[in-house]
Amino acid sequence: MIRTLVIVVGLSALDPCDLNLPGYDGGEEGGSTDATTTTTIGTQCTQIITELCSQGLSRCALSYALSDCVAQNETQCCSSGDSCDQKSTSSQSDVDTCKTAIDNADCNYIVNAQLPDECQSLLHP
Repeated sequence: MIRTLVIVVGLSALDPCDLNLPGYDGGEEGGSTDATTTTTIGTQCTQIITELCSQGLSRCALSYALSDCVAQNETQCCSSGDSCDQKSTSSQSDVDTCKTAIDNADCNYIVNAQLPDECQSLLHP
């Protein structure tokens, strides 16, 4: 019993971050999670247009199916084919800034499906 306790206490004192386990990089170097290397323009476009349509439904008294709104307005930020399938050079932070601007936009902009200035650099029609 005492031997087990000593082993448990001894193991708990090890810092798992200092262990060099095979196949584990400790979160450093390699294995990038940068959104610009894995996210397509189309994925970011869908996020932006979904936010626009959701705001229209929730606070601007528009009535439509969310999926119909997204499908009709996606051409604002990417056209089908090449531009939607390309890797994005914009970060998720840029997309989030755009979405926040949509959240704060006047309903007149949303009703007319106009994206705020913060979104303009993300558009690839």
